[in-house]
Amino acid sequence: MSIAELGPLREAVPALANALADPDEHVRLHAAMALRRVEPGAKGAVPALVKALADPDKLVRSAAAAALGDAGPAARDAIPALEKLLGDDEAFVRGAAERALDEIRKP
Repeated sequence: MSIAELGPLREAVPALANALADPDEHVRLHAAMALRRVEPGAKGAVPALVKALADPDKLVRSAAAAALGDAGPAARDAIPALEKLLGDDEAFVRGAAERALDEIRKP
């Protein structure tokens, strides 16, 4: 059974958002990935995901961008940080930022 099959787990969003600041990059990565599955578009996680776009770990940056893209228009506040990420050294991070911006800007 996947997390997505468990239904909305809104009560997990604050803990996962806090985990984005964990000292362990693996915890941060899995928190960003989980936010995509727990509740795509979880508005409460947007500020923490925006901070995660500046994470030193490229996988965390990419996962945070993807989660923001899943949030769609609810993540409009992330647009400036995602635009900055278009200059990232890693091509796959830039790609994740581009896809996120496309999703957020959809009408």
